[in-house]
Amino acid sequence: MQLIRGKPIAEKLLQRVADRIQSRGVTPGLAVVLVGDDPASEIYVGLKEKAAQSVSVHFEKHVLPVDTTTAEAEALVRSLNSRADIHGIIVQLPLPDGIDADAVIATIRPDKDADGFHPETVSQFLSGAKPVPPVFPRAILALLESTGVPLGGKQAIIFANSRLFSQVMATALGRVGIQSATSLDLDPEETSLKLTNADVVISAKGDPHFLTGDQVRSGAIVIDGGITRVGELVMSDADPETFQDVEGYITPVPGGVGPVTVALLIARTTELALGEPIEGSIL
Repeated sequence: MQLIRGKPIAEKLLQRVADRIQSRGVTPGLAVVLVGDDPASEIYVGLKEKAAQSVSVHFEKHVLPVDTTTAEAEALVRSLNSRADIHGIIVQLPLPDGIDADAVIATIRPDKDADGFHPETVSQFLSGAKPVPPVFPRAILALLESTGVPLGGKQAIIFANSRLFSQVMATALGRVGIQSATSLDLDPEETSLKLTNADVVISAKGDPHFLTGDQVRSGAIVIDGGITRVGELVMSDADPETFQDVEGYITPVPGGVGPVTVALLIARTTELALGEPIEGSIL
């Protein structure tokens, strides 16, 4: 399979963001709330900080101890809501046990929802009131578009653990003409049949190497957004060795969905600062 590398796409997106920031003379501000000392979360936040600084976006990391309460995390978010120099806020997941992640995320003001998964933001996207999907599904669309393959009329299957993500992703695909099914709604036999016939396979399960090349059709586009850390290894949902002789496209892990998601997080923060979208088909 041909690799869909995320870094070149991310670089183009960030350059477009940098140009808009320079032309408008604004300084978008992004704040990340990090609770505890999870090593993977520290890495992900570091990547976001590096991308933000590369395009002159003001970045703040607010670290809370692992024994922080839900109320304390909510109080920090409210303080960030009140600041005029902060245009986007994200809460880095996962949060430690004992903290209600949904409650903390819901505390973010919708107009400062940098990730796009605030309940109000999601509701507006699903209803059609807002056309732009949350950052992660938006990155997946950008990767699909980058292949140059016509997407209208394609069939997709979505593997995920979250029904909300599956619903948002299916809606985003439907708006570019792709019909989709989700594994959460299928029994194993139906899943196997849908997978065999799918033109597009999207996986965000975090189930290492459950997906193999002999399960997909020739010419399929596989977007692998599932990342699991096993010891020192970073493992993908798709087993890369089994896809080497399969025709089609696949995103590598790491280096596929991740860089594009980070770039679009910076883009969305900039859009929130500007109060307008950054135009471009891949955005």
